[in-house]
Parts: sequence; C-alpha cells; structure tokens
Amino acid sequence: MVDVDSFKFPYGITETNDVIYDKKEVKEKAKKTKVEEIFEPSEVTTQYTITDKMWIGHQARKERNRMNGKGFGYSMFNGESVYTSTISARYWKDGSEI
Repeated sequence: MVDVDSFKFPYGITETNDVIYDKKEVKEKAKKTKVEEIFEPSEVTTQYTITDKMWIGHQARKERNRMNGKGFGYSMFNGESVYTSTISARYWKDGSEI
C-alpha cells in the first residue's frame, strides 16, 4: 500500500538511474529514452490493427478538424519517439482506437 502523505511523484531518471522528484530538474537532468526502450518487442497482429476504412476516416477527420481550427486528431509514434500520447482504448465508434 502507498502512504499518500509521503508519496513523491517520480518525474524521470538521470543517466545514472537516480530518480528525479523535482519537476524543475527534469528538463536538464532527465535521461532521454525512446519508446523502444520501454516496451518489449512484439509482433502486431491484425486483431490489434484498425481497418483501412477506419484509417481513411481518421485521416479525413484530422484534416477536417485542422481546416476548422481544431487540434483533434491522431498522432503517429514509433520506436525512435521520445514520448507518446496517453494510450486509450474506448468504443470503436468514437475515434479513440489504439
């Protein structure tokens, strides 16, 4: 069990793997990691992949939102990325498939 009164949120780690608890120190001291260093490699199966029709819909929705001055849409990341958006999975119809 976590003691809520003494819990300190870890904001990152240094090159020597020391934990950074001060948010102000992260930018200058944090070790740069890549997504591929966090996740274990695995094969992607079609079970976890959206259909071509959904992909086309995502692209069209993102462009419509861009044209209307809205920032909503998908983002693309790969193993070389130093961060990703929060992964969410909800009902297929609302555009938040992962």
